[in-house]
Amino acid sequence: MATFKKIPSYLLTVVKAGTSTGTVVNSQVGIDCNADCTESYLNKTIVTLTATPNTTATFTGWSVGCTGKAACKVTMTVAKKRTATFNLWE
Repeated sequence: MATFKKIPSYLLTVVKAGTSTGTVVNSQVGIDCNADCTESYLNKTIVTLTATPNTTATFTGWSVGCTGKAACKVTMTVAKKRTATFNLWE
């Protein structure tokens, strides 16, 4: 008799912060953080988040687990949260 082990899944939550707005999307189906900022992914899935500011804003970077302005790669091994900060142009 075959025994199958259920692969665990974990929630990834994207939080948008700052004085302006933008969108965050991922490389897989799921997060399109204009409307959907939380998604469940199977254990060890690598999710690549990309932030795009709106026309009057700038993307100032990631905090909580990622740094800088480049795409944020997240390997899902537990529930995680990533914050993208968008600020108005000055």
